[in-house]
Amino acid sequence: MQRSQFDFEVQQKNVMVEWLERALAFDSLAVPTQYPLMAEEMTVSVLVDVTTSALCPRISTCSKPIYINVFQQTIVGNFKMVVLPLLGQLSEEKGRKPLLLITMSTTIFSFAILVVNQLICQLDNLQG
Repeated sequence: MQRSQFDFEVQQKNVMVEWLERALAFDSLAVPTQYPLMAEEMTVSVLVDVTTSALCPRISTCSKPIYINVFQQTIVGNFKMVVLPLLGQLSEEKGRKPLLLITMSTTIFSFAILVVNQLICQLDNLQG
């Protein structure tokens, strides 16, 4: 009885070590996958400011952009709810790295467009 308990505990520890080794195998993917999430969180407040300046120029308070951004965030959340399981299935079939590269590059591309648009608007304001 004592021996089987000891074997069971050793087996549990081996399973834990094996799980930890598998988890650490993906540490090279852990940090890069967080960049788009950080960029998204940092730009939510900027999107409200950009929308406010576009819809209500020279007005300090305007509720329309807030409603538009809430609507946009709702659409994004629903889109993620539908698409992420499909992306998970696709990553099982095609591989994780190519799919991560594609999804992260499209996310970064949209934020790059926002930055370029802001720079153009600032240059226009400086010139005229």
